[in-house]
Amino acid sequence: MGKSFVVVGTDTGVGKTIVSAGLLFSYRVAGMEAGIQKWISTGDISGFSQDVDFILNVAGISRNFFPGISDRHLNPFSFIYPASPHYSSKMHRKRIDLSEIKSLFQEYASLMDILIVEGVGGVLVPLTQKVLLIDVIKDLDLPVLLVVKNTLGAINHSLLTIHVLRSRDIKILGLVFNDGFSCSIDIKKDNIKTISRLGKITVLGQIPFMEDIRDYKVVFDGIRKGIDQRL
Repeated sequence: MGKSFVVVGTDTGVGKTIVSAGLLFSYRVAGMEAGIQKWISTGDISGFSQDVDFILNVAGISRNFFPGISDRHLNPFSFIYPASPHYSSKMHRKRIDLSEIKSLFQEYASLMDILIVEGVGGVLVPLTQKVLLIDVIKDLDLPVLLVVKNTLGAINHSLLTIHVLRSRDIKILGLVFNDGFSCSIDIKKDNIKTISRLGKITVLGQIPFMEDIRDYKVVFDGIRKGIDQRL
């Protein structure tokens, strides 16, 4: 089985998809057989994750890019209702089968050099009435890359996320700061220094607002190399 990690965020809408897309592009240009998986997505009117389609498009590959990999492997569960997975599944009267997610992950990962899993919301988001995202990450013994929304409030959200991950003995590969949000430059710089210092954690990269993710390949190459050193 190849190496795998989960891209998690300090909240929803922090840039996990952008980071996942940039990294998949970087890995594939580097000659790695790399894939993307999103266990559960919500707010998808097509019945398939818009995030996964976006990530594949950035990487220049289609859904059937590798023999034996189906849409189900890429995105096991997708819901139209835009809410937390546990509530979306309730609204659609469709049970989320966590054993199926784990099985599909293992099948997919066994075929890849690297499998990037994009999380959903924050790490304490409930996937079912009883199971949180962090529970599945722990069960699969996966390390995480933490994406930080670099704006006011980032320090609290980041340190809380770091604390809860470490309380479960989940390995944190490092931080990526997403600067594509409205906030003063001074606060953004202080966020990076303060979170890194208080969290005792390495910053692997800082990404700006991007019109085309592929134009920032050098940035994602640096993040990728930092991840590879820690996997």
